[in-house]
Amino acid sequence: MAEEPGLSATVIELSGGATPQAVEAAVAVAGQQKSGWHEVVIDRAGGTWRSGWTEVDLKSGMSSRPLGTVLVTGGLGGLGIRVAGMLRARLGVRAVLLDDIARAELAADSIAMLTRLAAAGDVEVLDADLADRAAVRSVLGGRIVNGIVHCAGEFRGGFVADATVSRLAAMQEPKVAGMHHVLAAVDRRAVRNLVTFGSIAARVPHRGMGSYALANELLRRATVAAAADLPECSCLAFEWSLFSGAGVAHRTGAVRQAKAMGMPPVPLRSGLDVLLWSFARSHTPADSLAVVGTGDLSFPARSRR
Repeated sequence: MAEEPGLSATVIELSGGATPQAVEAAVAVAGQQKSGWHEVVIDRAGGTWRSGWTEVDLKSGMSSRPLGTVLVTGGLGGLGIRVAGMLRARLGVRAVLLDDIARAELAADSIAMLTRLAAAGDVEVLDADLADRAAVRSVLGGRIVNGIVHCAGEFRGGFVADATVSRLAAMQEPKVAGMHHVLAAVDRRAVRNLVTFGSIAARVPHRGMGSYALANELLRRATVAAAADLPECSCLAFEWSLFSGAGVAHRTGAVRQAKAMGMPPVPLRSGLDVLLWSFARSHTPADSLAVVGTGDLSFPARSRR
């Protein structure tokens, strides 16, 4: 619809599977004549409801749960390595950075931060392509980590109308397949926090970013679904706006373009404070949220469990 403004669309999600009641309700919804965009969720019994959002008070519900080791995927990128540095400084964690970036390709500021972390003995760097399940299993091999921050991803523009299967798959692999490969390789019984970095483009798509938006929407769904197999873990999917101060968007100048498109960036320090909240917040096991992080740092959250 962002590419073709004259279109109308209704998205129907069968949250409990294609039961006869759900299918009957879906057919009824699909037969309604509506203009614009509509998103409807139908449960197993055929009940129809719409997604809702509530504001989250980031100053409440904080705790001081001890953390041991946190795995950061895309950990050598400008954003990932700052995530590792913040968690080490604020929570005293030991960071494991998983990435396949060659050292010669690292930016100067990333090299400096990696040097500081290495000097303190609080970091380990592992090399693997997240899209390669065997490679991820080889370097992780049942490793015990208490938290995972999945920052890895690839940003490329492109119209949905021009998309190919291989292009869509390549966009999704580091985000969706990469998360599954990591979870399959670590000792999941020890994981207490899973945080994934998606994009607000999945919530408010922009013309020319449909393929990227799809990859991030699938990441959100995969994160929420992962909670079913992680009974002692809090699963949060952050749908960020672009970060200013670090990351690919900052380095390539995309932040300025995003502002012009109506996407206020998230200041680096404020975004990292919110990430800290996600680790320090009080939660019950196996809860899951999707959280939208915009430039004004208004963070509505949607529970999917």
